[in-house]
Amino acid sequence: MQPVTSAERRICPDCGSEHISVTQRGFAGKTDERHQFYVCLDCGRMTYEILSRTAREMKLERVSTGDVIEADGHPYRIQRILKIGLDEHLIYVRADNDAKRELRARRR
Repeated sequence: MQPVTSAERRICPDCGSEHISVTQRGFAGKTDERHQFYVCLDCGRMTYEILSRTAREMKLERVSTGDVIEADGHPYRIQRILKIGLDEHLIYVRADNDAKRELRARRR
C-alpha cells in the first residue's frame, strides 16, 4: 500500500474508511491498468478516479464535464476530460452516490 499525503487523502464513498489501496494507471510501470482506481480494504469497493476511453467510445457515450456516468454499477460525476494522443481520452471522475436519481431519470 502506498503512503498517501493529506492533499491526496482518499475516502471510501460507501463506508467512509481511509484504509485503501491505490492502483495507478500506466503501461510502463508495475501495472498495465487502463484505469486508475482505489480499493477499500474494509468493505472491498473499487472506486475509479480516471477512466480511459477510445475516441470511438467517447463518440458513442457523448460525455461531457459535469455529466454522470456509471462504471461497475456505481455513479461517477465527470470532473475533467483530457485527450491523450490520437485515440485515447482520460476521464477524471469523482464518486457521486447522490447521482443515482439522475441516472434513473435518464433511463426512463
